[in-house]
Amino acid sequence: MRRGRLRRFYRGDPRGLLLLWTPLPGALAYGVALLTQPQLVSAVYLALVGTGLAVGLLALTGPTRVRTALHRAAPQVYALLLLGAWLAALYLLPDHPATPGVAGAVPLYLPLISAVLFAQVAPGTAVVWSGATLLLLGLTGLPVPLLVAHAALLVALWAWCHTRAQLARSEARTQALHDLAHQDPLTGLLNRRALERDLVRAAEGWGLAVIDVDGLKRVNDTLGHAAGDDLLRRVAYGLARVAPPGSRAYRLGGDEFALLLPPGTAEAAEQLVAEVMREVRTVYAQGGASVGTACWRAGEAPDAWFTRADQAMYRHKGRARG
Repeated sequence: MRRGRLRRFYRGDPRGLLLLWTPLPGALAYGVALLTQPQLVSAVYLALVGTGLAVGLLALTGPTRVRTALHRAAPQVYALLLLGAWLAALYLLPDHPATPGVAGAVPLYLPLISAVLFAQVAPGTAVVWSGATLLLLGLTGLPVPLLVAHAALLVALWAWCHTRAQLARSEARTQALHDLAHQDPLTGLLNRRALERDLVRAAEGWGLAVIDVDGLKRVNDTLGHAAGDDLLRRVAYGLARVAPPGSRAYRLGGDEFALLLPPGTAEAAEQLVAEVMREVRTVYAQGGASVGTACWRAGEAPDAWFTRADQAMYRHKGRARG
């Protein structure tokens, strides 16, 4: 229950939650300090802290457009607020009782702001904003050891983002090659290689339906190969549409298709294919299909299972011709 309420509060938005948590520690620390030492009150510091909290709350719970905009802009706003706090401590309120605490908190907050920048925006943008913030802090008095440490952090964050991007591209290429190897380019269905893989994984009770589209040669001869390709795409679309939940449709090559069906659904394969072909025949009257089904038997090799379904399909084709 609590988790559900929290999720409704932050709308399932981890980016917004991160943007709210960013200014929260500083705001809490300043609030606790004000409770024990009222002389630390400063309109400037309160405005900076309040602005940071307002940005975080709007990024988390505001209207969709506002949240979308702040997801892109909030890290830069935090960097500007950090610079504002640093400049106020040095030049505007150098003698204020809260200034030593603010000046000490800015270097501590700088790594957090840099990390949020790299998490929320493109690495190039994050480097520019983090580097500019660090440069301005250095020009206005940030000690050299802290400058060097933060510069090393920026290099590490950039290297991490660069490595992550390379891994993402590599995974995308791997997935593309996998899809190319297991997908039929004409229909978009899985191909024979994918069926061979899935037959090995199937369990007892699963059914295999092998489907041979009749009339493809007549369509090719009379209407052209483009029409034949269209017929095959229509069959593929129909099989994918009527296939029961959990099943898979394949094009094995030429005019052959297959359905891998969960337990209890194999008996309906012929009816499903007939429904698909009724729709296909509204465009191509020559279209038809022969169907053969076989359920996997314990200990049966995938090739033997496929052969039984294929032979059942040919028996169906023979009965239809007779």
